[in-house]
Amino acid sequence: GMRARFAYDPKALPYLGYWHTEGGFRGDRNIALEPATAYYDGVSIAARNRRESALHPGETLDIHVSLALEPTENGGTAI
Repeated sequence: GMRARFAYDPKALPYLGYWHTEGGFRGDRNIALEPATAYYDGVSIAARNRRESALHPGETLDIHVSLALEPTENGGTAI
């Protein structure tokens, strides 16, 4: 009966990753969406494929990510 709305600026964070763990990290089970400036699972892999993202000294990147939890109409399932 709940829906999650996730919003961010796709120009600042052009990639959206999805990951899940099944107990491999501290025994936790997690599912997450992760907005990012680059893709691949590691900086070295991204760099090797020339897809890394970096800030130069003194440069900034302002981002805003919001998450809202809302009831669905009539308690139905949200997709």
